[in-house]
Amino acid sequence: MAETINPARDDYASDNIKKPANVAVLTGTLLILLLVAVVAVSPRVPIYDEGFYLESAWFLRRHFDFFVLMNARLDLGAGPFYAYLHHFAGPLTGLRPPAIHYVNVGALIIAILAIGSTIRRLGYDQPMARAAMLLAVPMIWPTSGLALTEIPALTLASLAVLPVVAASRASAARQWPLLLLAGLCAGLAITARQTYLPAIAGLILVGICHRPLLLPALTAAIVAGAVISPMIVAWHGLAPPWVQNTTGLSLEHGIMAFIYLATATLLIAPRYFVSAMADHRARIAAAVAVAAAAVAIVGAGIRLDIANRVWPHLPLLLQAPAQIAASAAMACIAAAMVVATAIHLWRRRADRLFLLLGFLTMMMTGTAAGILWQFSSRYVLAAFPFALLLLQPWVTINRWAVARMIGGAAIGLLSLTTYYRGAEPFNVGLFKGAPLEIKHDMVRAYGDDPGSPP
Repeated sequence: MAETINPARDDYASDNIKKPANVAVLTGTLLILLLVAVVAVSPRVPIYDEGFYLESAWFLRRHFDFFVLMNARLDLGAGPFYAYLHHFAGPLTGLRPPAIHYVNVGALIIAILAIGSTIRRLGYDQPMARAAMLLAVPMIWPTSGLALTEIPALTLASLAVLPVVAASRASAARQWPLLLLAGLCAGLAITARQTYLPAIAGLILVGICHRPLLLPALTAAIVAGAVISPMIVAWHGLAPPWVQNTTGLSLEHGIMAFIYLATATLLIAPRYFVSAMADHRARIAAAVAVAAAAVAIVGAGIRLDIANRVWPHLPLLLQAPAQIAASAAMACIAAAMVVATAIHLWRRRADRLFLLLGFLTMMMTGTAAGILWQFSSRYVLAAFPFALLLLQPWVTINRWAVARMIGGAAIGLLSLTTYYRGAEPFNVGLFKGAPLEIKHDMVRAYGDDPGSPP
């Protein structure tokens, strides 16, 4: 007897599937509107590193010349995309807060839309709800509410991934323009944040993994290289020659990056860890790796930059042991992320796209180890155009996912408001590299602490 179909039952099942997705999209929309409201009442002076980055936009306003800009000895060695982005947004923002903060809010929205479109092309249901889980990443919020470089770079990288995925499913006639667009966006992402340089290797690997795309993918890599070549020619490298020597690696920064990646993964897709331990061999391998990480941290005496404001409140005899124990625990979390990824890559070794996403996620996270002067959790955002796609097989949109999104967003918004509350009057005396005329422009725009002459 043939099975009969109950339309009412099918509609009910469909509604049960759609309802959590609709709630997730609505929650994401409300969270972004909340970000807009918070930005609207943000301080009227540059905050944190904003002023140093804005030097380049003010310089470009006076000297609209690429090579003059690249040879100006400004305080920060950011790529030129930031200067041009804020220069062209200048008629709307006046290069003044809070208007400049809306540039990153807009970029965040574009990134979510691009990621959602990519997820849909990968064949997953509820694509926008899945993409909205990016808002569960706490580091997204301070970087979206401040005029820094990470969000525009993340958006460009997300816009580069979208045409690559579309090309893998397109006719031969459409593959070329799609991959050339990907190369352009990848190159611009590198000029926004130089840590995206491995994206060029990603384009080459796309061609190797999917042979019909080999020639257009290699051409896309050449396009990306051509986009960044003026910056490299002007600076004789990826950073200005007058910036302090940054050659080397920081183990602590690398570990911290994987800690933050693991924390964000727990918020987006906790099943990523659970499913990796599906058999006893995986559990044994994970236990050994995690224990080895803890022993290595304790043995080397490495103290990670975590909760440094907490330790002074402990009794003196407990401060050092507590910090070492916390560092060992955090190292275990980082090791768990690496082990889980290795297990999933091995299990899905026949899936070339998954292998590529895993490689790029690990590579982009690891670039934080090459940033020597300080560590910031926002550096880890470079991995998320790839990490969010990597995690999709383990993302389930339900009430628990919405709760995690709200929880991560709450932490991120709290972090953003601490930056806003800590804002100080504009102090032109801090800007050692800016030409005098640029300092005068910034003082007219932002005011000045009279105790700090230019």
